[in-house]
Amino acid sequence: MEQSAHSFSCGKHDSKGGEHKEWRLEYMTLQQKYREEYEAGVQDGMEQGIERGRAQGKEQGLQSAAVRLFRMQMPVEQIAQAVGEETETVERWLAEEGGR
Repeated sequence: MEQSAHSFSCGKHDSKGGEHKEWRLEYMTLQQKYREEYEAGVQDGMEQGIERGRAQGKEQGLQSAAVRLFRMQMPVEQIAQAVGEETETVERWLAEEGGR
């Protein structure tokens, strides 16, 4: 006995012999859900990356200012106050830049 190709697809058929509409709807809904979750994840990742980049840029700007002030003979404590950071942070920046 020969079977048609349709009988092997998923075993569910509607009265017209096509694939079951519920199965297709469920598959399409799941596919849409995954697509939305993926896009939301990409958006979150982009936002986090932008925020991280801004924070790094701000720190680099403060570090650069601290180094310039140090080269102008300003005391580390005053530099820390001027840039709004802890003295230890300014000392670390100066050490990284070779300014000390």
